[in-house]
Amino acid sequence: MIDYVGMVWHWHHSRYLAEFCYSLDERVEFIDKHKPEHERALRKQLLKPVLGDLPRELVAAGKARYDLWKACVKAREAYAEAGRKAYANKWQAYKKACKAYDTWRAYDKIYNKHLPLIEKLHQEECPNCPWDGNTIFPEEAKND
Repeated sequence: MIDYVGMVWHWHHSRYLAEFCYSLDERVEFIDKHKPEHERALRKQLLKPVLGDLPRELVAAGKARYDLWKACVKAREAYAEAGRKAYANKWQAYKKACKAYDTWRAYDKIYNKHLPLIEKLHQEECPNCPWDGNTIFPEEAKND
């Protein structure tokens, strides 16, 4: 697969149809290592770049959400590695990154505002997709 940066379909199996990614290759690697084996083929089949136009504010909010999530993960890792020696500084960095992570809510608002357009574009670009409005694994959801 050629690596790709931008909006993609089905970064995750549920909640959002389109999300921002920095590396499809990294996501495929993550799927292969961490997702249940029976889900891997469908996840990789549906994970692909959005070809049509999405609103700029959605793409910008998606990128901001991803950047802040990465900052939160990095701060949490630094905090965990620092132990007692740098506890206070790392804890503050972690709290700051997690507060910024509330950008997730901003993405939700923008995503929901443009959901009809996103769904229309998804139908065009992902024919025969099992997405039921909540997940790409609707049969598993029924069994939960």
